[in-house]
Amino acid sequence: MKQIIIRNALVQCVSSSLTYEMRDEETQGDTVRRLGKEGLLAKIFKEDKRTYDNLLEEFQAFQNGTPSDSFLHMYLLSSRVGVVLDAHINLYRFDFEVYNLYKDLVPWGYAEGCKYLGDTWWEDDEEILFNLQHMSVVEFLEQYKGL
Repeated sequence: MKQIIIRNALVQCVSSSLTYEMRDEETQGDTVRRLGKEGLLAKIFKEDKRTYDNLLEEFQAFQNGTPSDSFLHMYLLSSRVGVVLDAHINLYRFDFEVYNLYKDLVPWGYAEGCKYLGDTWWEDDEEILFNLQHMSVVEFLEQYKGL
């Protein structure tokens, strides 16, 4: 299953924010390119305390195995939903189409919403991912103590 790295900070309405920033006859892709990485961080992702270079350095360290409070590994379940498995099982709303517009400038993703589903306990990722896709919602929540 495809995994990406996301920022451990929720950003509401990424697509709507891009649309709001669009000029006449601009596409969202044009807006992304016009804003550039610093403009995206400030205007779309509301990163007012961290610079691009600072985040990129931490992102690259995280890619190489250094723990981080700022980034998470997320499995993509669909083009709109992902799941993060750490001590907890958290389902994230994520717009993969919009991510594809900005990933060459800002290589990490930004999720728009999060729901707690349970605890991972002693199970490995593969088993949890299989159960997430094959159990009913009630069965999954009962098994992983999400209720």
